[in-house]
Amino acid sequence: MKIIARIGAIRWIFAAFFLLSVSISTYYAAAADTVTVTFYHTSDLHENSANLPQIARLVRDKKEKDSNVLFLDCGDRYNNGDLTPLKTRGEAMTAMIQAMSYDAVVPGNHDITFGSKRFLELVDKYSLPLLCANCVWIGDMKPKNVPSYKIYELDGVTVAIIGTAGSLTHFGPAGYKNKDEDGLLEIRWETSEVVESIRSMASDLDKKADIIVLMTHLGPKEDRKIAQALPRIDLIAGGHTHDTFDTMVFDEQTQHP
Repeated sequence: MKIIARIGAIRWIFAAFFLLSVSISTYYAAAADTVTVTFYHTSDLHENSANLPQIARLVRDKKEKDSNVLFLDCGDRYNNGDLTPLKTRGEAMTAMIQAMSYDAVVPGNHDITFGSKRFLELVDKYSLPLLCANCVWIGDMKPKNVPSYKIYELDGVTVAIIGTAGSLTHFGPAGYKNKDEDGLLEIRWETSEVVESIRSMASDLDKKADIIVLMTHLGPKEDRKIAQALPRIDLIAGGHTHDTFDTMVFDEQTQHP
């Protein structure tokens, strides 16, 4: 099977965040069948809740009609939105994320706004489908289930999703910080470190998966560097810089969206 098309890019702007839809069609040479997998992707929600029910309903409706749909969030779910004044320290937003039934999420820098200890508590309490290949957990306090990647079987198409985190720079009560004050989490977030964290993983998954997706929280400039270093990655879903796109970005050099 080979990928013959990467089609579609639909953007809905909601305040500071967006929902991006990308469809990838794959072709089975032997059976002459085409299977389309659609990815819905949000990022940088920042505790803005007003339009989350509409987003959840849209994706749910799509999934009811087509089982080949995956829903991803690429980080920064906390910090400075309409839920922040409730002072739940991320719990109100985390409960909404759980209710939206994401298939995979990754940490953004502002997801440790309330500290890594609180972040771990919320991830475990709400069973978030967190992926993180470049996270290093220190000491005994670790999340119950945070793999580096997850594999989905969709109509005979094997999709592997690798998750990575961005830097630890975040805005807390005392201003900007560039480290985890709880001391429970280290992130290998430099682009070269991300590449080395997942290089062998991507090579191994090449033998198992038809489509390999990488989730990041580094911004499009760094995503392009990763795509150049790891040509086996078929699709990168990212966040962090709050860029918005009317069309899917396709890198001609790497042949990656």
